[in-house]
Amino acid sequence: MEAKTNWDQIKEWDKKYYMHNRVIEKDYVPFPIDHTESTDTLVAPDGTKYLDFQNQAICVNTGQTNDYVKARMHECIDRFGFVLDGYLVDYKAKACKIIMEDLIGPDNWAGRIKIVTDGSDAVEAAAYIARIFTGKPIIATRDYSYHGWTGTAVSLTQVRTSRNGFWAPLENKQVTNCEQSYSAPVVSGPAPHCFRCALGHKKEDCLASGKEYPCVTMLRKRIEYAGIDSVAALITEPIQGVGSIVPPEGYIKQIRQMTKEMGILWIADEIITGFGRTGEWFAYQLYDVTPDILILGKGLANSAAAVSAVVVSKEISKYFDTIWWKCINTFSASPLSMAALLGNLEFMLANDIPQKAKKVGEILGARLKAMEKKYTCVGSVEGGAALWTMELVKDAQNTPFVAQDRNWAPGDDMPPAPTGIIRAKAMEKGAIFGGFMPNTLRIATSLVISEDDIHKGMDALEYALDHLESTL
Repeated sequence: MEAKTNWDQIKEWDKKYYMHNRVIEKDYVPFPIDHTESTDTLVAPDGTKYLDFQNQAICVNTGQTNDYVKARMHECIDRFGFVLDGYLVDYKAKACKIIMEDLIGPDNWAGRIKIVTDGSDAVEAAAYIARIFTGKPIIATRDYSYHGWTGTAVSLTQVRTSRNGFWAPLENKQVTNCEQSYSAPVVSGPAPHCFRCALGHKKEDCLASGKEYPCVTMLRKRIEYAGIDSVAALITEPIQGVGSIVPPEGYIKQIRQMTKEMGILWIADEIITGFGRTGEWFAYQLYDVTPDILILGKGLANSAAAVSAVVVSKEISKYFDTIWWKCINTFSASPLSMAALLGNLEFMLANDIPQKAKKVGEILGARLKAMEKKYTCVGSVEGGAALWTMELVKDAQNTPFVAQDRNWAPGDDMPPAPTGIIRAKAMEKGAIFGGFMPNTLRIATSLVISEDDIHKGMDALEYALDHLESTL
C-alpha cells in the first residue's frame, strides 16, 4: 500500500526543481491536483472539488475518468513494453481504419493518415507535406491564430503572447517575438473577429452584402502580395482556440473557395475542434467543405496519451506513395498511445459523441445566451456544442476592460484582467473558468458532462458575473 502523499514535500520539490513557464518563479503558486473524478471534476489534496470549464486545454473530450479508454491502456501494458512506429501493432491499424473509414470516409476526400505526438509536431508535419507536395515555401496564416510553439508552428502563430516571448522585469526587458525560435516564411491576413473588426466593418453589413467578406479579401490580397507562385497553403483553425474567435456564417466556405481559386492547399487545424467538439466529428463538416490536409490532436486520444495526426487528401497521398521521405520521432504511434486512441475512438462511436455534444450545447447555450441579455458586462456570446466564448466589457458600448485585448503580453501596463477576476470568484463556488485573452472567457466542457454539472458551473459563472457587474 502506497503511503499517503506528503503534499508539503511535493510542493517543495516542485518549487525547487521544476522549470515553470508563463510565470515568474517568485510569483509561482502551486495548484496541486490529487486525482480526477467523474467527467469534469478535479480534486485537490484537501478534497476540494472543482468542475473544470476549461476542459484542461480543451482536450478531454470523453471525460476525465473514461473507464473504456483506461481498460484499453491496461490491456496494452500487459501486452507491450515499447515498439517503434516502424513496426506494426494492431491498435494503430484499427484506429486508422476508424478515423479514415468511419469518421472521415463518407466525405470522400481523405487518402492517408500520419500519426505523430503533440499538436506542434502535427503542424510541422502538415507544413512539411504541403511544401514538398507543392514545391513552394510559404504558408499563409491569420491574425490571432495559434498553431504551436516549435519552429514552423510558432512562425504560423499570430497571437502576441504565444509567440515564444519572455518578460524579464529585473532587466526591464520584454520580448514578444523571439526570432531565434522561428524557421518558416509566412504571410498573415486578418482574422474574422467581428466583435472588434480590425478593418472597421460591422458583422450585419458583411452578412447582408452577399459579397466576399472584407477580411477574406484582405487575406487574398496578402497572399497575392507574397506571390501565389510562392505560397503552398493557407492554414486556419475553423474556430480559433487561443484567439477565441468564432467565424461568421459563410466565412469558412469563402476561404475554401479562395484557396481553390488561387491554387493553394487548405490546411484545417482541428486540434481543438475535432472529434465531436462542435457537434460534428470535425468542424469542417459544419460548413459543407473539405480540406486538403487535416490536423488532429487533443481529443483524438482524450489526452490520455500524447497523440496527434495529419490526414492528407487522396491526391497528396498518391504523390507521397511514390517518394521516400522522413517524418518520424521516437514516440510516434507508441503502443500505449495507440491503445488510448483506439479505446477513445471506439467509445466515441458507440456513444455517438457528436450528438452528446449537441445536447451539451443546447443546455450551455441557453444559460450563456441568457447571461448575455442579463449582464452589461457580457458583450457577446458565441459558439456551439461544447465550445463557447464570452466577451467581457465595461459598458453598453462594449469598451474592453483591458485595452490591449488580444494584443496583450506579460509585462504590459494594464489593469487586472476580467477573466482573472471571474476565475477567482467562480472558484469560490467550485468551478474553474478562464481564457487565453484578458477580456474573453473560453468555455469548454467534456462532451459527456452531466446536465447537473453544467448547471452547477453556470451558477458559479453567474455568481462571478454578479461580482464583476458590481464593479462597473
